[in-house]
Parts: sequence; structure tokens; C-alpha cells
Amino acid sequence: MRKCTVSGDILQDYLKGLNDAGSSVKASLRNGIRASLPAALQRVCKGLLLLRQNRRKVVFIGNGGSATIASHQAVDYWKSCSIRALAFNDPAALTCIGNDFGYEYVFQKPVD
Repeated sequence: MRKCTVSGDILQDYLKGLNDAGSSVKASLRNGIRASLPAALQRVCKGLLLLRQNRRKVVFIGNGGSATIASHQAVDYWKSCSIRALAFNDPAALTCIGNDFGYEYVFQKPVD
């Protein structure tokens, strides 16, 4: 295997940082009790299955680059998992709600 020769090993440092970030993920249950990441993911999976069974919907939110990830996730859940999903990241709606109600409410008001 060839070693990456990017100047200053920038790529290697970046990948190490990603690995470290993933290793430090902590999870907790709704009541705030800590859980192992596998246990938390298992609960999420059970919840998503129940959500699909009851024809409920998942709403993804994100700002900046995360808004694009939210859109992609919504399509993946809908297309691949048959879960009703949408991403709330319409810039005009977000700025309108922010202007009229305050930016702390840009996600809360539409969900309400």
C-alpha cells in the first residue's frame, strides 16, 4: 500500500481527526441516561421501524453544509426505507420565520 504523500501529511492528519471524532461519540437515551453507541443505534432503528409502521414522518434539519446532508438523508429514508421524510431547509422560509419570529424559532415554528 502506498503512503499518502500530500504535503505535511494533511490528509493523514485529517483522516486521523475523523477517526478520533468517531471514537469519541457519546450517546444518551431520551431521559438523559448514557448508553453505548450500539445500544442507542438499536433504539433508533426500532423507533424508525415503528415510525414507518405507523406512517409517521421524519423531518431533517440542518444549516450550512448540514442542510444538504439533511436533504440527502430525507431522500434516502424515503427512497430506500419507505419512510416518509422531508428536509426543512428552504432558505426563503427560514429567513422569513427568522425575521418574523426570531431565528431561534426557524425550526420550531414549522414543526409546531
